[in-house]
Amino acid sequence: MVRKHAKRLQSTVDPRLLARGQSTDALLKKLKTIQVELTQADQDVDLKSLEDLTPQLVSDQMMLHKDQAVRASVACCLAEVLRLYAPNAPFTSDKIKDIFQFFLLELTAPKSGLSNPSTPRFPDYLALLDNLSRVKSCTLIADAPDPEELMTMWYKKIFDMMRPDMSKNIELSLADILAQLVDECRQIPGEVLDILLATFSSKAAKLNPAAHRLAVQICLATSDRLQSNVAQYFSENIVAVSSEEEPEERERELRSYHNLIVQVNRYCPALLLGVIAVLEQELTAEDIIVRSIAVHALGTMFGDKQSSTLATRYPSAWKAWLGRSVDKQPALRVLWVELTSNILTNHPQLRIDVSKALTSKVVDPDEKVRAAVLRVIGGLDYETALHHLDRAFLRTVSDRLRDRRSAVRAEAREALGRLYSLAYPEIENHDPAATKHFAWIPNTMLVSSWTDSKATLPLIATFEKHVLPLPTRAEDEAAWVNRLLLVGKHLDEIGSKALFLRLNNMVVPHARKPYLPFIEACEKYNGGVVDSSEESRVKDILKYSIRGIVTLFPDSDKAAQDLAAFAKLNDSRIYRLIKASIDPSTDLKTYIKARAEAIRRIEASDDKLLATMTDFIRIASYPFLNRSSIPTLAKRLTKDKRQWRESQIGPDTQHGNDLTDAEAFSVVAKSCFTFITKLAPQMYVPHLSDMIRYLDDGASSPELIEVTLKALASIKLAGMQVTLDKKDIDRVSYFTRNGKELQAKYAARLLAVVAASSCKEPNAAAERKVEELLAELSDRLEKDSPERLVADFSALGQLFKYAPRASENVWDRVVRDVLRELSKTWDAEAAKARSSSKKGDTASEQADEDEPHSWLEDRDVDDVVRAKELGFDVLCKRTIAALREDSDDRSQVSDMTTPVFRLLSKTMAEGQPRELNMPAGVKSRLRLKAGLSVLKMALMPVCDAKVGQHDLNQLAGLVQDACFNVRSRFLHKLLLYLANQGKARKLPTRYNAIPFLVAMDPEDENREMVSTWALRSKALPEAERVKRIEVTLCRYVHLLSHHEDFKADDEESIIEFVPYLTFYIDYVATEQNVGLLYYLAGRLKTVRDEDTQKSESLYTLSEMMQLIIKHKSQRHGWRLEQPESKHFRVPADTGLRAFPSAEDQKRVAGKLFLPHGVASKIEEELSRMDRKSRSGFKAEGDGAAVKRKRTTKRKPGQRVVLDDDDDDVEGEDDEEAGNEADEDEEQVSSDEPVSDGEEEGRGARRKAQARERNRKRAIRRETLAARKSAAEDEDEAPKATKASSKKVAKKGSSKKTAKKTATLAGNSANDDGDDGGEDGDSSMSELSDE
Repeated sequence: MVRKHAKRLQSTVDPRLLARGQSTDALLKKLKTIQVELTQADQDVDLKSLEDLTPQLVSDQMMLHKDQAVRASVACCLAEVLRLYAPNAPFTSDKIKDIFQFFLLELTAPKSGLSNPSTPRFPDYLALLDNLSRVKSCTLIADAPDPEELMTMWYKKIFDMMRPDMSKNIELSLADILAQLVDECRQIPGEVLDILLATFSSKAAKLNPAAHRLAVQICLATSDRLQSNVAQYFSENIVAVSSEEEPEERERELRSYHNLIVQVNRYCPALLLGVIAVLEQELTAEDIIVRSIAVHALGTMFGDKQSSTLATRYPSAWKAWLGRSVDKQPALRVLWVELTSNILTNHPQLRIDVSKALTSKVVDPDEKVRAAVLRVIGGLDYETALHHLDRAFLRTVSDRLRDRRSAVRAEAREALGRLYSLAYPEIENHDPAATKHFAWIPNTMLVSSWTDSKATLPLIATFEKHVLPLPTRAEDEAAWVNRLLLVGKHLDEIGSKALFLRLNNMVVPHARKPYLPFIEACEKYNGGVVDSSEESRVKDILKYSIRGIVTLFPDSDKAAQDLAAFAKLNDSRIYRLIKASIDPSTDLKTYIKARAEAIRRIEASDDKLLATMTDFIRIASYPFLNRSSIPTLAKRLTKDKRQWRESQIGPDTQHGNDLTDAEAFSVVAKSCFTFITKLAPQMYVPHLSDMIRYLDDGASSPELIEVTLKALASIKLAGMQVTLDKKDIDRVSYFTRNGKELQAKYAARLLAVVAASSCKEPNAAAERKVEELLAELSDRLEKDSPERLVADFSALGQLFKYAPRASENVWDRVVRDVLRELSKTWDAEAAKARSSSKKGDTASEQADEDEPHSWLEDRDVDDVVRAKELGFDVLCKRTIAALREDSDDRSQVSDMTTPVFRLLSKTMAEGQPRELNMPAGVKSRLRLKAGLSVLKMALMPVCDAKVGQHDLNQLAGLVQDACFNVRSRFLHKLLLYLANQGKARKLPTRYNAIPFLVAMDPEDENREMVSTWALRSKALPEAERVKRIEVTLCRYVHLLSHHEDFKADDEESIIEFVPYLTFYIDYVATEQNVGLLYYLAGRLKTVRDEDTQKSESLYTLSEMMQLIIKHKSQRHGWRLEQPESKHFRVPADTGLRAFPSAEDQKRVAGKLFLPHGVASKIEEELSRMDRKSRSGFKAEGDGAAVKRKRTTKRKPGQRVVLDDDDDDVEGEDDEEAGNEADEDEEQVSSDEPVSDGEEEGRGARRKAQARERNRKRAIRRETLAARKSAAEDEDEAPKATKASSKKVAKKGSSKKTAKKTATLAGNSANDDGDDGGEDGDSSMSELSDE
C-alpha cells in the first residue's frame, strides 16, 4: 500500500513544486493535492517517498510565499509531515525553530489566521491547529535552539490573539498546545509565567475573558509542573516589593500581588502549594501592612465558595489565620472579623472554629471590632444565621445592646432587627427552630432600652424598619396589628412596657407631653413676629418644651439647636401636618400620609433639620399602637373562631408554650387595651358606638366586655363625652351586679363617673342606678359567696371613690361586713379544698407554710384571700372619700383615721388583725397590703398626720421583712410614690429615709432599685435635693436609732450597723454636699428623743455617721467645709425635741457616746469595705459603689404589663398622679436578669446572714404580737360576755379581724387599693376603743 500510495503521488504531482513560470494557482493546486494525500496517509507510510517533498516544503520560497493560501497549505502539509515522521522530525533544529515560528505566524496572522473565521483559509488554520494539538508536534520546540524564546513567542502571540468570540474547540486546542509546551520545556520562562498569571487579575479577566479561560485551562492541566515556579514567582516579587522605599507604592504593589494570589486560588488552587506557606509566614510579620494584606488574602481565600477544602489542606495556615483574631492591632482584628462573613456563609464545616473566635470578638476591648462583628452577623442570610449561629452566640451578640459605645449599640440593633425581619415569616408559620432562635430578639432589644432613655429614638427607628414596619396599603392594617400581637406574644413585663410606654409614646397622657405645646408655640412664634404682650410667654413655652423634648435625643445640644431653628421656619402647613401626626385620634392612613408629607416639606425647607425633625415625629407619635389598631384588637377578644387558622387554635407545644396563638393574642390584645385606656383614651373616641355595642354583643368575650367597660370609664374621666341611653345603663348595671371581679369593678366605675358628670336625663338615670346598686350590693354582702363577695367589694370600692355622696347611706353597713370578713378565722380544710380544685400545680402554696418568708403567689390567691385584700381597699377608699368631703373637721378626721390606722398597724406587725391561724404565705400578703394601704392614705396630709413614729417604724420593717416579695413589692411602690414628690400627689419627705434600710438586703435587686432612685435624685435642683435627700440624713439616723436590732452599748451591734450608714453616704455624698451632711449629723446631738434610751442610740449613730463621712472625705480628698447657711435644722417631722436647758445640750455635746475603742474598729471595717469595693464593685456617681449585675426574683415568662388595677400605685384617685408614677417607674426599675449561677455565687455568706437576721426578726415580732394578743384577749373576755347583744358583739369581732392585711401589690391583676380606710362609724369606734 505504501508503494501504491507513493506511486500515485509521483504520478499525479510534479515533484518540483516550484517551476519556472508556474502560476500561484497551479502551485496551490499541487499543494492542496499533496495536503489531501498527506492527510489521508497513515503513519506507516514509506517515508522515503517523502524525501523529495519535505525539503521543498521548508524552503524559504514556500514558507515566505507572498500568497496567504499557499502559506496556509504549506503549513498544513508540514504539520502532516511531522505527524508521519513522528516521533523524529526530518529537519534540523534550526529548521524546526523556523517551522514552528512559521506555524505561529500563520495561526496568529492579524487579518487571517484563527482570529478571522470569515477568510477562505480558515479551514486550513483549523486543520493545522487540530493537528498540532493531536500529534503534540509542539513538543519538538524543546529541541530547537533557544526553546524558551520560542515558547515565550508562542504564549505572547496566542494570548494577544484571543478574542471573546472564539469557539470553544479553538480554546481547548490552544490550551492543549500551550500546556504541552509547559510540560516539555526544561525551564519555564519568566515571561510565560507573567503572561499566565497576569490574566488571572480581575481587571484582565473582565477585559479578555477568553484569554482568562485559556490561562485557567493551561494552569489546571500543568499545575504540578507550575507549582514551584509560581511559588518562586510570588516569593521573589513580594520580597522585591517589600524593599520599595515609597510606602504607598509598596503597599499598592503588595496588594496587587496578593489579590493575584486570591484570583489564582479561585480558579486553580493547586498552583499555590508553595505560596500558602509564604502567606502563613506573613501573618506573623512585624509590619502591620504586610500582616493585614496577608490576613485579607487568606481570609478571602478561605471564604471563597470554590475553596471548600483549603482549610483542610492547609491546617497550619488556617490555625495561623484564626490566630490573627487576637492581633494587637484593632484595625487588623476588624479586618479579620469582616472576612469571616463569607466563611460562615460558604463553609459550614468551619463554623465552630470561626464562631468560637467571633464570640470573643463580641466583647473585644476595641469598639470598632465589636461593631464589625455585629455588621457581619447582620449581613448573614436567614439560613446561615439559623443553622450556623447557635442561640447562645446570638444571646452574646444581644449583650452589645448595652454596650458603652453608641456606635456598637446601633450595630447591635441593626443586626438583631434584620435577623428578626428575615425570620418573621417562619415565626409566623410556627416554625419551632425559627421561633426558638429568633422570637426572643424584640424583647431583648426592648429590655435593654428600658433603663436608657437615650436608646428610645434609635430603637424606634429599628422597630419601624425591621420588627414592626408600617403598612404600605390600607388593607394591610390587620396584618400590621397581627404582627404586633405576635411580637407581643414573646414579650415579658419590661418588654411590653418599653414597647408601649417608650416606643409608642405612652409614658404619660397626651395632654402632659411637651410635643403639642411646642408645635403650638411654633405657630404663635410666627417666625419671630410676636405681639409684645405674648412674646415672653411664647418664648418660655418654646424654651421649656424644647428642654423636655431633647432629653430623649442622643445629642441633646444639636437637637435643641435644630428645634429652635424649626420654630423660626414659620411654615404653617408643616405645623398642621405634624400636629396631625402626633394626635392620638389620627388613624394610621392619615398618620403615614401626614408624616411623609411633613418630612418632604422639611427637607425642602432646610435639609439640615431633617434628621432631628424626623426623630421628633417618631418620638411624638404613635407608630406601633394606633387608633386603627382598635377594631382588630377587639376582634381578637371576640369568641369568633373563624378569624383563626387551624394552627393558631391548637396548642403551641413545639417550643413549650401551652397557650395557643388565639389565647396568646387575646392576652396581648388585652394588654394593649390597658395601655390605651390608661394613657391614650382619645384613641377610643372614633370607636365609641362600636364599643357600646360590644356590651350587648353575644360574640363579645368576658375579656372584651371588661376592657370595654374600663375604656368607657377612662374616656369619661379624661373629660370626653360618653352618652349612655337607658338600655346601655341597664346593661352596665347588669355587669355590676353579676359580672366577675373586674367586670363589676369597671362597670361600677363607669356608672359612677357618668352619674357624677351632670344632671341631664341620661346621667340622672345613671345616678338613680348607682343608688339602687349601692343599696342592693350592701344588703347582700352578708350572704355573698366568696367569689361574689370579691366582685361586690370591687364594685363598692369604685362607687365609694367616684360617687362618695351617693354612698354615704350605706357606709356603715358595708364597713360592718368588711370587718366581719376580715375577722373570719382561717379554715385550713376549706382552703385546702379550694386549692385542690384549682388547675395546675399548687405545690408552691404549701411549701414552707410555717416559714416567715413564705409567699402566696398571685395565681394561687383564692377568693377568700382576695376578699380580705379588697376589704382593706374598701376601707381606704371610704376613708379618703369621706375626708375629701369633710377635711376641715378635725374630730371627724380623727374618728375615721385612728381605727383604720390601728387596724393597719396591727396587721403590719402580725400579718393578721388577730390570731386567725392564717398560713404564713397569706400573712405575708396581708402585711404587704396593710403597708401599701398606709402609704396610699399618707398621700393625704390629714391622713399622714395620723402616721406616728411607731407606724413609720413598722413601715420601715416591711423593707426588711423576711419575705422577699413583701420587701420588693413594698419598696417598688414606695419608690414610685417618692419619685412623684413635687407633683400633685406626693408622699411627705419623712418617708424618704425608709428605702435606705435595704443596705443589708440579701438580694441585689432591692438595693439596685434604691441606688437608682438615689442617684437620680442628685439631678434635682439644689433646694429640692437638700430637702428630699440630704436633710433625710437626720430622718434616717433617727429611724435607725429605733431599729430593734441596734444597741448603743453593744460593740457587735454598732459594727453591724456601719453598712447601713455607708450605704446612705455612698449614694448621697458628693464633694459639694459632704460638709452639709457632716454638719447635719452633728446637729442630731442638739435634740433629744422622748425615749432616753433611744436618745443615746441617736447620739451614738450620729457620731458613727460623722466618723464615716470623715473617712469618705479623706479617701476622696474632699474638704469638710461648714455650709454657708446656718439655718439647717433637724426636720420637725422626726418628732425630736430641743433640750429643756442649755446645760443639758452642752452636756450631751461634750460627751462621747461611742464605746471606748469602737472608733478604731469602725475604721477597720470601713477600710475592709473599701478594699472589697475596689475589687468587686465599680464606682458609679460620686463614690457610690454598686455591682454591675442584678438579680431578679421575677418568674421567667411572667407578664405584668400595667396594673390592671388603676387604683394601686397609679391610682384612680388621681389619674394624673397615677400616670406620673408610670412615667417615673424607670427610675426605680432594676429588671436586668443574670444567670442563676451568678446570683448564687455572689455574696452567698452575706445573703445567708441577712436571711437569718430577717427570719429571727420575724419570729421575734410574731412572738411579741402573740403575747400582746393573748393579753388583749384576757382583757376582752368580760367585755365579750357583757356585749351579748347583736350589734356590739358583731362590731367588736370585726375590729379584731380588721387587722388582716390584704396585700395584692405590683403585678396583681385585680389590686384595687388606692386609698384605704373606713368611716368612723360605730363599728370603727369600738375598734378604736379596743
